[in-house]
Formats: sequence, structure tokens, C-alpha cells
Amino acid sequence: MRWIDAKQLSTWASERIDARSALPRLVGQLIRASVTDVTAFRFPSGDSAQIQGWDGQLVARPEGAFRTYIPEGSSVWEWGVAESPGTKAQSDWKKRKKDPGDGINQAETTFVFVTPQTWPKSSTWVAKKKKEGSPWKDIRIIDGVALEEWCELCPAASATFARENGFAPKEDVQDIDEFWESYASHFNPNLTEAVLLAGRGEQSQALLQTLSTATGIHRYRGDSLDEVLAFVAAVIRSASDSEREYLRARTLVVQSENAARLLKARPNLIFAMRGEGVRYGGLLDDRCVIVPIGRDSTKQSSAIALIRPLVHEMSEALCTMGIAEDKALKLAYGCGRSVSILARTIASADSERPTWRNSRHLIPAFLAGAWDQSSEADKAAVLALSGFPTYDDLESSLRAFLALPDAPLETVGAVWAVRAPVDMFVHVAHLITNTDWVRLKETAKKVLSEIDPSLELPPGERAYARLRNKVLTHSLWLRDGITTTLLILAALGVENDTLINGGSPQDFVNQLVADIPGLRDDYRVIASLSAQLPMLMEASPVPLFLALEHLLEGDGMKLKPIFRDTKDQNWLFGSSPHTGLLWALEVAGQDPQLLPRAADILARLAEIDPGGTYSNRPLNSLRALFLTWKPLTNASHEFRLAVIDTLVAAHPEIGWKLLLALMPKILDTGVQSVSPHFRDAGASERETLTWAILYKTITAIVSLAVRLAGTDPMRWESVLDSLGSLLPSDRQLVIAAFSKSVSLMHEQDKQRLWQHLADFVRRHKTYAGADWSLPSEELAPLERILKEIAPKDSEMQDQYLFKEVFPDIPGVEPENLLTRTEELRKEVVARILQDGGVGRVIQFSSDVEAPRYVGAAFGLVGQDMATVMNGVLAKNDSGKPDLGFSGAASSTAYQRFGENWADLIRAEFGQGKLTESQLQELIEWWPHNRFTWEWIAGFGDDARKHFWERRRAWGIHATGKDFDDAIDNYLEAERPEFVIDALYQRANEISTSNLIRLLEEFEKRFAQNPKLLNDNVLDFKMKFIFKALQSRDDTSLEVVAGWEYRYLPLLRESWSTSDPNSALDRYLVRSPEFFVQVISHVFRGKADRGEPTEDISSQMRARARTSLTLLESFTTIPGGDGASIDPLALDAWVEEARRLAKAADRLAIAEQYIGKMLCHALPDPEDKVWPHQAIRDGLETWKSHEIERGIVIGKLNSRGVTRRAPLDGGKQERALAGSLREDALKVNAWPRTKLMLIGLAEHWEHSAEREDQRVEEMRLRE
Repeated sequence: MRWIDAKQLSTWASERIDARSALPRLVGQLIRASVTDVTAFRFPSGDSAQIQGWDGQLVARPEGAFRTYIPEGSSVWEWGVAESPGTKAQSDWKKRKKDPGDGINQAETTFVFVTPQTWPKSSTWVAKKKKEGSPWKDIRIIDGVALEEWCELCPAASATFARENGFAPKEDVQDIDEFWESYASHFNPNLTEAVLLAGRGEQSQALLQTLSTATGIHRYRGDSLDEVLAFVAAVIRSASDSEREYLRARTLVVQSENAARLLKARPNLIFAMRGEGVRYGGLLDDRCVIVPIGRDSTKQSSAIALIRPLVHEMSEALCTMGIAEDKALKLAYGCGRSVSILARTIASADSERPTWRNSRHLIPAFLAGAWDQSSEADKAAVLALSGFPTYDDLESSLRAFLALPDAPLETVGAVWAVRAPVDMFVHVAHLITNTDWVRLKETAKKVLSEIDPSLELPPGERAYARLRNKVLTHSLWLRDGITTTLLILAALGVENDTLINGGSPQDFVNQLVADIPGLRDDYRVIASLSAQLPMLMEASPVPLFLALEHLLEGDGMKLKPIFRDTKDQNWLFGSSPHTGLLWALEVAGQDPQLLPRAADILARLAEIDPGGTYSNRPLNSLRALFLTWKPLTNASHEFRLAVIDTLVAAHPEIGWKLLLALMPKILDTGVQSVSPHFRDAGASERETLTWAILYKTITAIVSLAVRLAGTDPMRWESVLDSLGSLLPSDRQLVIAAFSKSVSLMHEQDKQRLWQHLADFVRRHKTYAGADWSLPSEELAPLERILKEIAPKDSEMQDQYLFKEVFPDIPGVEPENLLTRTEELRKEVVARILQDGGVGRVIQFSSDVEAPRYVGAAFGLVGQDMATVMNGVLAKNDSGKPDLGFSGAASSTAYQRFGENWADLIRAEFGQGKLTESQLQELIEWWPHNRFTWEWIAGFGDDARKHFWERRRAWGIHATGKDFDDAIDNYLEAERPEFVIDALYQRANEISTSNLIRLLEEFEKRFAQNPKLLNDNVLDFKMKFIFKALQSRDDTSLEVVAGWEYRYLPLLRESWSTSDPNSALDRYLVRSPEFFVQVISHVFRGKADRGEPTEDISSQMRARARTSLTLLESFTTIPGGDGASIDPLALDAWVEEARRLAKAADRLAIAEQYIGKMLCHALPDPEDKVWPHQAIRDGLETWKSHEIERGIVIGKLNSRGVTRRAPLDGGKQERALAGSLREDALKVNAWPRTKLMLIGLAEHWEHSAEREDQRVEEMRLRE
């Protein structure tokens, strides 16, 4: 198709001053459209065309007709636009002949001169230069006539050039930019490429690959035919620079048969068919052809359906058009994420109206919004909305709409849904009669008042409500759909000039919601509406407020059961309906007019909130609404502060907690909540949050908190904790108010506050320089207050040293902290001992949080052993010695006095001053060695036994006989768990006999206390015990396997199922007899099935469970060694197992478990195909459907849990199916294996379809 002729080129070159810089762009586009094999390409255009050097350089390998214009191999290019092309050519020739430039080998390079002027004698000039002795490989002249012919071969490139330079384009063909600009201009503001690409990242990349490399017809389906072409244009225009220019130069939109036939002989093109041209894509199918199809096409199955984006994806894209974020979100909801519907919503002129706009058959679908036809209750509800005699009649009337190019309905599986409810409302609302409104009111009341039967279940069973058939009869689709319809009526009805029985749509919706049975009296109705409450609140806030306020009257106990996130419920699958209520109130609170009422209800809910496992709490919702730096509400800061004042007055405790939650923090977080779908809620008048407003709001919050703190020391502790996050001016305000309040406090309150203030000051001084710490000049007034209220008793001032392991001590480096802490503790205890004696020390230990630290210091500073013993024996206020103090003192005294201290304890015990229980406490932290063991044994067998029963095994550094003796003592004391817990890493040092004893004893202990296994991760630590046993030569494989078998139900989950050292697995692959025995423990013989089971003992049931665990985890291949398998050994094992199983009347199930075991074999190392060739050979020999079935079941089960992005759909399953089908092509020599692999592939393909449907349902729900 000829877009440009030689005369136009000549005129253009003579009249346009930019012709010299534009010509390189045309030549570059022609080259890109003509050749794909390009090694080097440099053609500066625009301003860059004026730089020195060659006008163009190219290394390429053209084909066919393009050889006329593009030389083979290396070429250099010059051009001129002057009316005397010969003069410019001669000048360039002379200059370049003498100085070709660096790296140019003239003998291997072609000289090309290009001019848009017609040069009749160009061939004569070329012949003359060659005759004179040209240094160049060849000479080419491309004048206006040649350019015209070249442009005709490259219509996409010439179309682009014609458009950019003002030449009139021909009919029925557009380049990609022309089409895009026409399409985008139908929107106001103009559409951006981002909107077409939203949510279609993977499809965009796939289309780029198709356009760049593929041939043939490629069908795409969108909401309209032009949307598909717009998507193609957006993909090309958004590609990388090199891809974009390459594809723009080649791609044409073809709109007629004539254009298609004219372009048929043009190579290297890409076609997007439009209008009449769609029917003639086949004429061009030797190249890449994009064909858009409609919903009525017979080629649906072969088409790629363009994904509709999620709401947030489309709204973000709409923002690139210059649309405000809140409006973009509403547009995305309103158009149902459809670009075609968006074209009607924001049309630049009168938009084309849908063909279905006058159909009353759509009214029941609009009123229902969505439904699941697998639900009989849904079908009955939709039928009630329609007036049709049967649901089949209704469905038949709706199915015709699915084939329309701009279908108003869509289906995914059993779900029907209105595609864009707002769009449908605009176009069918005028057809809705009073009868329809009555039907909606009655149906909505019935659907929305249904009580969720899962609310009747105990907390621990609610996650299994579906299994117990405790579910709503109406689907979530219908409940959400009707709620959406009510919201559209309420929010957009007036705008659409809709009247219902002479009144406003808002009045209709308000009355409908108010009339929902049980809404005001039964919390279960609110709880059952949890998922719909945010939309219902946006639609009709006043009736919901009235209902909630009624339920909260008095003590609010009527509504309290809505909090159901208890510790008893399943943490993974549980839910609590209060979350939907909180989101609804957050939606309401975004509207300044509704904020006071929503906040008051949230405060009442906070008062009855019992707490739970979810972070969604009423107080957190209040915080989100009023958060100073990111308030959820659209109210101004003055109005927010006024509402907070009201809350504080009406709900003092909740108000105080809210103020604390609003105080600034060094690291703070906010939450994203549900936004109104359609209502403005004050967003258009939202106050711009400036630093000045933020600081003013924070100051007001701080001032109110200070006022409410009054003289309450507990409240001031909370205020002081926020001090480091405040602005300096606010800190001064707090400190001044604090100083005044302290002076008014009772002495007892001052003493309590002193401890907290002392910790505060000490922490800030210890971490001086940290971002959150107060500077010294601001700490100074607090230190003055601290000094004024400090207790006269110096001992109280030192108690902080005995509070935690590492107290805050200003001026001490971290590496010296432990040493300095111990020094200070000793100094304090020594002073107290000197001033007040042992009794005073004991009293001091009772006053501190951790008496053991006092005891440890006392054992080191007591004047002598007698003094320390007096402290150990002394009684505190409870009339008994503090065991923590005494034990710590005895530990450090032993370090200090050695065996003399032990002798003194013995003497005191002998005089009856110590009980045996105290004795055990006093040696709790002595070294865990033979001296301690023998010393305590000297007090008798009971003392020795009690020692080994209570002393943990940590700290045993003994080896050899001492180590064995310690193990013996623990086992004798029936404490094998101590050994496993502390010594599992030394299992290799434990003798075989003690390892077996350890297993015996722990088995008994576990029977008494099953929780022992999970305490201290003993299931993991037990693995080390068995690994040690597996490596021993002084016991048989059968014995070790026997112990593994006994422990199997407890530990198999924490072990690797393919552990090559497992004695049990090694024994199984050596003994098909054992395998069949295990099968017999679990499954009855075929002849015994159906017999009564009452005579089965608990021991037999336990054995069956153990055996089943073994069978399900058996993965070692008989004859296997890594990736290799001995086929003879495998065959012998399988045949013997089959023979024995047949004799035991258990052949079928045994073969299934043989198959499950075989599925774990690695691929064959030679051909890399699974299963291994030895197994393939076996399948052909054994000819067992049950073995093959077992392999398939095992392979499916071995996949386990998958992780995928929410919108991935069945990608993983399709990849698995594709790999299996590829492998099936490689195993033609094993027909049974081939059929098995194809069957597995089909299973994954069906799974992929289910996952795709799940994603489509998720998209549909948007």
C-alpha cells in the first residue's frame, strides 16, 4: 500500500526545514521493518543527526526484495535533502573516500547515499565512480523514487512517517499510533496505556513474545473488539525503546478485504485485524495476525481472554490519566473494571449505548447482583425477584445476554454475576416497576435476616462448620449482590433520577434495612451480616446505628457475644464476626457527619470488648479514625478534636486509652481500612494535612492527656513513657504540668511514681545519644523532681539493681555491664549487712523483684560461713526461708568456701536446721559433678533419689564412667526426658545399653504424660538418640528397627522420610515378609471385609495406627542406591511381596502401597525421565493396575502444600502437566508407563482448571 510517493517526498524535502533531521528516522524505521538479522545499527535522528561522523552505520543480512535497498554485511550511509542531490553526493564521496573514519574497512563496506529528491542520473554517477576506481565494496543510491518503492514494501513504517509529517493516510489501514490516538480520544480525559495494561502484566509479556517471534492467527477476546486492539497498541507503545520501535515499524491495523489483499505480498509485517478485516485474517496468516473476537464467536476455546484487573489495579492505572485517587477508585468499582464500560462512563462525547438497555429480563439479575445456581436457596430468591414460573425459564431468558459483545452478565462455574452493576443500573433503572421494588424488599429481608448456624457451635468447632453443614443457605454471592444493589440505589439513585413509590431510593433502602427481622434485638443477625456490614453501613447508616445503639443499651451484654475470637477456636481457620462490624463503623467514621455517632458506638464496644486473638479491636478502630498523622476520617482536625473531647467526657476510661494510643511514637504504624465504594464521605473536602496541622493536633492531644492525668500516678507513668517521642515544646508542657501535679500528690503516690521516674531517667541517661532519649537539659527538671520525691531510705533507691539481669547503669559500657552490676550489688548488700545485719538483708531481699540476685551477692560478702548460713536459714515475712535467695547464696558460698561450705550444710542438717527439701535447693546451682552426687548421696537414698528427680541435666561435663553413672541415675529416677533434653548432642557417648534403656523409660513416661514430647522440642532431639543407635555395631538391625517401629507414631513427622540410615526402612527393603506383616496389621483380608470390628483390642488399634504411619512414610526403593536401582533386586522384592500378600488375601492393597513406595524413586539418570527405567520395566512385567494406581496416588500426595500468588491460578498445575506430557513422549517403549503419565497430566490439567476458576471467581467478586 503506497502511503508516500516520490513527488511528496521531494516537496517535503524542499519545504520542511526539519527534513534533514527527520530523514534518518524514516530510513531507520524502514531498515527495522525490512530486516531482522542486524548486528550493528546506528542512525542518529532529530538533533542527534547534526553531529559529526557518518549519518548512518549498519551491519545486516537482508533477504528477498530488501536486498535492493540494504547491502549485505557492513554499510555506511550519507544523505542530503537539497534539490541538487548530485552535488551533495559528490561532496560526501570525496570526503569519505579520503577519510572513512576509524574502524571502516572500505573494501568490505558499501557506501550508500540517500536523498528524498528524484535523481534520474544516479546510476550514471555510480557507474562513473566505479570506473574511476572505487575503494568501496559497492555503491548504492536511494533517491525519492527508490524510497517510494521501499516505503510501499514497509507500510507500517511509511504510515508512521506519513502521520508524523502531515501526509494524508490511506483508508482501511492505520499504524498502531493512529489507532491508539483515535481510541484514547473517546475517553475524557484521554485514556493512558496503563489502564489497558492494568492486571495484565503476564499477558503483555506473552503478547510481546508473540508479536516478535510468532506467525499465524492469534485470537484474543476482550469486552469489545476494539479493546483487544487497544491492548495490542498499549503493549507496543509501552515496550522498551528497541522493541517499541521495531514493532511500530511493522504493525498495521487492517480494516478491509481490499487492504488485506494489497498487504498479502508485503513481508515482515504484523497485522491487527479490525472491522471487516477480521474476516480476512487468513489471507495474512503466514505472518503474525492478531484477531479480536466477540462473545458470540465460535472460536472461543482457542482465544486468549484478556484478564479484567482487580479494582485497586485499575484505580491506580486511572490515576495516570490525571484522575484523583478517590474518584479513580469509584470509577473502577462503577465500571466493573471494564475498559469498554469505562468508555461509556467517562466518554469524551456521546457514548454508544448498550444493545441490552431496554430489556426487562435483566431486572431480576440487577436486583440480585450475583448468585450461585448450585444453591437452591439462591435460585428460589432470584426466581422470587423475577416473576418467572420456574428458574429454568429465568435462566433461559438470561443466557442470551452472555453472547453479546458487551455482555452485561457473566458466569464462572455455577456463579452468575452482573458485570458492572452501576452501568446496568444506569441503563435499566427506568424499566423497574413498583412490583419489582416490592419483590426486592421482601427477598432482601429474607436473605439478610438469615441466622448463621455456625454461631451455635462451640469455639473449637466453628472452623469445621461446613463439614457439619452449619452454613447459611443463601450464598455469599447473593448476600453481597443484594447488598451491592441496595448501596447503588442509596448512593446513586437520586443522581439517576430514580423514584421508588414516589419517594427517594435512600428512604426505600433505610426502611428496608430497618425492617430486617431481628436487627435491633438479636446480635446473631448483626453477626451473620458481618461480611455485608461495611457496604450496608455505607448504604444505610442510620438504621444500623439505631440497631447497634439499642443492642448496646445498659451494660451492652446483648452485643458482647459478637466477639468470638477466643483462645479455644482454631487459630488458622477461625473467624469472629466483630471484624465486619468494626470495618463498617470505620466506613461510617470516614464521613464527618457520621463520625461522632460511629465513634461513640466504637467506644461502647471497647467497653465490653473481652479481648481476643485478633488485632481488630474497637479501640484500634478508634485510633485509626483519629490517628494524628494519617486519620482515616475525612473530618478536619478541629472537628476530630471536638469529637475526642466528647468521647473523653462520655467514656472516660476508653477516652484515656485512646489518647495514649494517639500519642506520638518513634516507630509508628497505621492501618488501611475499607473505603466507601460510592459515597464521597467528605473526601472531596478533606483537609490537607500539613506539618502545622499535625503539630497542632498532637499538642492538643498531649494537653488533653496531661489534663486527664491529674494527680493519678499510673496515668503519669504512661504519659512519661511517651515523652521521648514528643516535640520539645510539648515535652516542656508535659514536664511543667507533671511538676505541678507531683506537688499535689499524696506521699504514697509520690513513692510509687518515684520508682517509675527513676527508671525513666536512668534509662535515658544510660542511652544518651539515642534518637529517643531526652537531652540532658530536658532531663534536668525531671531529675530535680526525682530528687524532691526520692525516698529517704537509700535501700529503696538501690532496688533497681536487683530487678533484672542487666539493669540500666549510666556511664557503663555494655562489655563491662555484668562485672559492674555484680560489683554494685555486692556493695549494696555489704552496706546493708553492715548497717542492719543479716535480718536487714533478708528484709531487703523480700522487697526486691528478684531475691536471688541479693542472695548471690550475700554469699560473696558475708563476713564468714556462719554469717552466710544465718542468712540461708533466716525466714522472711512469710515465715519461711526464701528458696531463691538461699539457693543463690549457697551457690556463691560454695564458689567462695568450697567443700567447707558443704561440710557446714551437712552439720546444720544434722542439727535439724535444714529440711531435705531445703537441702536440694541449696545445691541446685552447685557444679553437676561427682562430688555433688556423692555428697547428696551421703544423706540417704531418698535424698539421692530426690536430687536426680529434680536436678536438670544441664551442666554435666563429665565423661567416661562419670557420664554413664549420671545417665544411670537419671534413668533410675525415671527422668529420661532430662537426659534427652540436655544431652541429646552427646548421644554418641551414651552406651548402647543405656540408649535402649533411655527409649524404654521414655516410652513409659510418654504414656503417663503425652505432652512431654513437645516440651523442649523433644521430638526433634529424639532424632539424635536414634541416629546414635543406628550407628552401633553391638546390636542388630532388627532390634533397632523394632524400636523405630515403636516410636514411629510419635516421631516420624519430625524425621526425614528418606533417611538412608533409618533402620526401619533398611529392614523393610530387606524383608518383603515384614512389609506384608505390616500391611496385615492395618488392613483386613478381602474375605474378612464387612465383618464386625467390636472384638478389635485397643492394642491392635494402636498397632494398626503405627503400621499405617510406617506404610505412608516408606520411601526407600528395594535395590536402590541413590539414583540407581538394581532391576533384579527390585523385581525379586516386588514379586515376593506380591506372592506373600496374595497368600494373606491382601494383594490389591499391598500392590497400592508398593506403588506409593515406587513413586519416590528419582528420575532415571540416563534419560532424566521419571519414573526410573527399572520401574518402567517392572510395570511392563508386573502388569498391575493397583501398583500403577499406587504410584499415581503417591505422586499426587507427595506434592504437599503449595504456595502461589493469589492470581496465579493453575500455572503450577499446567507446568506439571506439561512436563508429564513431555516425558510421556519419551517412553513409547513402555506403554503402561506412557498411559500412567498421560493420566497424571490429565489430573493436573483438571486441577489447573479448578484453580483458574477460583481466580475467576475472586475477580468476579470484585
